[in-house]
Amino acid sequence: MHPTTETSQQHYLKLSEVCTRYGVGKTWVYDSIKSQTFPAPKKLGYMSRWSSNDLLQWEIDNGLREQEPEAEAC
Repeated sequence: MHPTTETSQQHYLKLSEVCTRYGVGKTWVYDSIKSQTFPAPKKLGYMSRWSSNDLLQWEIDNGLREQEPEAEAC
């Protein structure tokens, strides 16, 4: 996947931010990771954070967002 304009800058979200973004609870997030239907967080030292690019791809794969067309090369 090529990064889109919106996600060309990689950032990471905390669990509370992921829950707020999708309107779900912690249990749903961890159950979905266990069943491999939601992206697992990355370990950054002792912290677990979700990649904005991984979440965007999950949204596209699950019909929550349209994939933006790639720009044509000049």
